Amino acid sequence: MTQNDKNRRSDDADAYTNTPALKGAVLSESGKSLPDLWRIVHANASIAVRFTMNSNERRKESINKMLSEAETTLMRELQSVPAESWGRLCEASGWTQIGASFLSWCSEATEQKIWYGWEKACTSLSPDPVFLIAARLNNPKFLLSERRLSSALTDEHINYIQLCVSIAARPGSIKMDCSLEQLNSLPDAFLKFLSHPKIGLMQPEAEQRSK
Repeated sequence: MTQNDKNRRSDDADAYTNTPALKGAVLSESGKSLPDLWRIVHANASIAVRFTMNSNERRKESINKMLSEAETTLMRELQSVPAESWGRLCEASGWTQIGASFLSWCSEATEQKIWYGWEKACTSLSPDPVFLIAARLNNPKFLLSERRLSSALTDEHINYIQLCVSIAARPGSIKMDCSLEQLNSLPDAFLKFLSHPKIGLMQPEAEQRSK
């Protein structure tokens, strides 16, 4: 932890909470506690899932705009939070995809820490609504830069979580150009991910032909 991070441990925590109870806690630059930030990012994600799935188009647009502004503010907040501190909070609370995604915005975040969190949080490669939201919120500098799927599959040790998050975060930006031989070598779970309607990189019948 840097000296600035130590200085951020509030000697006058009531600037944010009107109580001295947070004296000594790690706070964001604006004075928010990490549990408060954790609660807010998860509450926003829950709102996004609920309203974008069930609201009419006009209301979706309004809610998405409100959430987008809130997310941008939270990303800025977390840039003043040490990744180590946020990671400890997520470890204690239980890793979630949203928690792992926002770790990518923290100070001194690393690929190792971020994808460790994602791997802990992902019980499957299913692109459900929360996964899609978390992928979109992940800091793009930690996503894969390849624009062809075949190029992303050349690494000897493929991180399928990172690959799936990168695909889901940028719909339509990665081209499916894999040979049948490459497809035959891929795990079933990843093939199902590619053929999911929300991803659409592979037709379900193509998945069957690859087996």
